[in-house]
Amino acid sequence: MATTSTSTSITATTQLQRLYGPKPTPLMINKNSSKISKNQSHKPVSRGGDYKSPVIVYLKSPEVVHVLPHEFMTTVQRLTGKTSASSSHQDL
Repeated sequence: MATTSTSTSITATTQLQRLYGPKPTPLMINKNSSKISKNQSHKPVSRGGDYKSPVIVYLKSPEVVHVLPHEFMTTVQRLTGKTSASSSHQDL
């Protein structure tokens, strides 16, 4: 039994070498290379309480629109370009 499992593992290893080819040579660092480090002039971004909220830049100044409560939905739909789903809801 030991002989069979050994020959099976050798056969499997040989098949893997044929599938993937020979093992590549290990990578080496050239002696003439120099270490490059990142400039530390800016603070690293922390995930804590130092979060800055985004800056909102308006292309056009916001407009204040005064409407009555029952006209609110119609006004929003008119300003956003959406049409009312059903005019029967406005009458309620």
